[in-house]
Amino acid sequence: MTKKSDEEPEEIFVDEQVLEVLRESLKKKLKNERRKNSPPLTNNALKAILKEFMTCGKLLGYDLDGNIIEISFHDNKMEDNAMQNLFVQKFGEFMAGRINLEDDF
Repeated sequence: MTKKSDEEPEEIFVDEQVLEVLRESLKKKLKNERRKNSPPLTNNALKAILKEFMTCGKLLGYDLDGNIIEISFHDNKMEDNAMQNLFVQKFGEFMAGRINLEDDF
């Protein structure tokens, strides 16, 4: 049996240039991820305007680049649940109306 003090420690490969490239790569990746996950400032402005006139709501649409926009706001969980139920109900009514229209043609 050998003691730990007798064992030679493994050499760790550390190259400052490699570490610097990795740091820069991670910084760029984090910056891109944060940019993707954060809503545009126009969405925040639109949400603030809508909140002045409504207590809760949901806005669905597309931006000019074709990306989906979903803005929803509520003050508490009960309002959120009520809004979600109303959305499902109205969407179901809309789709039922679309099916009936297609049958008429």
